Amino acid sequence: MKQKEIHDFIDSHNWRFAKTMPQMPHWYTLKKNCVNRNDEHDFERFVMAIRQTGVPTEWRGRTYRYLKVGDYQYWTMDETLEETDLINRALRPKHERDAI
Repeated sequence: MKQKEIHDFIDSHNWRFAKTMPQMPHWYTLKKNCVNRNDEHDFERFVMAIRQTGVPTEWRGRTYRYLKVGDYQYWTMDETLEETDLINRALRPKHERDAI
């Protein structure tokens, strides 16, 4: 997925605040909210971009891949592409945002 496609995907999706975890502010978008098969395909391509180019980072004893785009970092939690039904995003740490 090219940079422009990544930005287009991010900009074209609704990111909902995760109300159940206000102590760890982040947002998510759901695969089920994709408007058509092409949109689902882009969702899957974005998931693969996260997994292929994201930075491995440990959180609560597990390693996840975080794709850093602008002020945000994006990650998924599921093991397989087929299981992945949401993508998370959170603001990058302040020192990283300041360096942009």
